[in-house]
Amino acid sequence: MYNFEETYYFKFLIIVPIIIILYLILNSWKARAKKKFSDSSLLNKLLVDNHKNNPLSKVILLCLFFSFITIALVNPRKGGKVKMVESKASDVLFIIDVSKSMLCEDIPLNRLEKAKQIVSKAIDQIGSTDRVGIIVYAGNAHPLLPITNDYEIAKMYLSQIDTDMISSMGTSIGDALDMCDNYFDMKDAAGKMVFILSDGEDHDPVSFENNIQKKTLQGINIFTFGIGTPRGGPIPIKVNNKIIDYKKDRAGNTVLTKLNRETLKTIANIGNGEYIEVSQTTKAVNFITEVVKGAKKREGKSHKLIEYEQEFQWFLGIAIILLIVESLLFEGKIIRK
Repeated sequence: MYNFEETYYFKFLIIVPIIIILYLILNSWKARAKKKFSDSSLLNKLLVDNHKNNPLSKVILLCLFFSFITIALVNPRKGGKVKMVESKASDVLFIIDVSKSMLCEDIPLNRLEKAKQIVSKAIDQIGSTDRVGIIVYAGNAHPLLPITNDYEIAKMYLSQIDTDMISSMGTSIGDALDMCDNYFDMKDAAGKMVFILSDGEDHDPVSFENNIQKKTLQGINIFTFGIGTPRGGPIPIKVNNKIIDYKKDRAGNTVLTKLNRETLKTIANIGNGEYIEVSQTTKAVNFITEVVKGAKKREGKSHKLIEYEQEFQWFLGIAIILLIVESLLFEGKIIRK
C-alpha cells in the first residue's frame, strides 16, 4: 500500500482539466475559423491531414505527463517498517554579549550581527535532536530562550536581539553563567555545552573563576568566541540607521573598543573548552557543529521511526519518457499541389 509524503502537490492535477478545456476551446475556434475561411468541402480537397490524430495524442500525452510528474512530487512510498530508536542529544547554550561595545563595526556588519549570524547558522547545522537555549547579558543577564529543539522559535528570538534589551551598562558574564543551572539537567553529566560570543571587554575572569570551575565539575564545557579585532574601533550612535556620532567618555574623547582575547582565552581554559577568534563565519559555525556532534550525548527517550521505500523515481521516469514522446509528435496540414 502506498503512502504519500507531500499530498500538498496533488493540487497540481488541476492542470489536467485545464489542458482538456483549452484543447476543446481551441478545436472549436479552429472549426469556426475554417468555416469563415472557405467552404469545408473545398478546404478538405486543398489540405491533406498529416498525422491526423496528433493534436489529440499530444493532449493525452501532456495530461499523462502532468499526472505522473505530480505523483512523483507527492513522493509515493511503500513499506512502513516500524523500529524503535533511542534518541541521543546535547544541550547547547549560547550566551551572547549585548553591551554597547558590540555595536562596533570593526568587522562587518558589526560585532553583534556577526554573533547572531554565527548562532543562526550553527542552529541550522546541529543535530535535529539537540536542544538550544539563549542568554543575553550586559550589565546583567537575561534568559532570552529556554532550552528547546524548536529551531524556528530559536531563530525568531535570535533575530530580535539588540543592545537595547538590557539598559544597565557593563558586562556580567558571571550572572549569565549562574543561569546555566536553570537551563541544564544537572543530574546528567553528559551533553552540556556553553558557547560565549563576546568582544571580551570589561570581563574580569578572576571574579568568577570559582563559578566557571564549578560548571566544569558539573559536566559543562565552556567555549568562547572573540568577536571583533585587537585594533578595534569607535562605537557608533545611529538614528534611522545613519551614524550621527560616536560614543564619548566624560572628557569628550571618542571611546575606542578593542577585542580582549586574553580574557576570553582565560575563560575557555578554566571552562575546559577552547577559544576561537572569529575571522570567518563559516569557520566558527563549523567549529560549533563539530564540537556538538563529537560531544558525549545525553540519553533521551526511545521513539518510533517508520521507514519507507521511495517510489517517486518510477513515476518521474515515466513522465520524462512521455514528455520526450510528446515532443517528437507534430501536427499540421499539407497543401495539395
